[in-house]
Amino acid sequence: RIALSRFRLSSHKLEIERGRYHNIDGENRICKFCNFKAIENEYHFLLVCPLYRDIRKQSLTSYYCSWPTINKFETLLSKQNKKVITNLFKHIYHAMNLRNLLDT
Repeated sequence: RIALSRFRLSSHKLEIERGRYHNIDGENRICKFCNFKAIENEYHFLLVCPLYRDIRKQSLTSYYCSWPTINKFETLLSKQNKKVITNLFKHIYHAMNLRNLLDT
């Protein structure tokens, strides 16, 4: 639950937030863990970055994993279903742990 709360409140170490504290321009807050040269924001972290593909497949349904869109991202974050929310925070927890291990 803590991982989901931090994610929703932007209290995490993704480049989108880290860059704010280091005065890095928004377009330069690029994900260090993939070759997409995409801004590492919540959407990229949750549904796009290939580093978390295996974790994503274990935690989220194929609907969210294939052809991710902003609409799917918003839908996922606004779900009320307990099982979906549980799987979402498990995904965030495990993906953040992996990210933190690789970022040190």
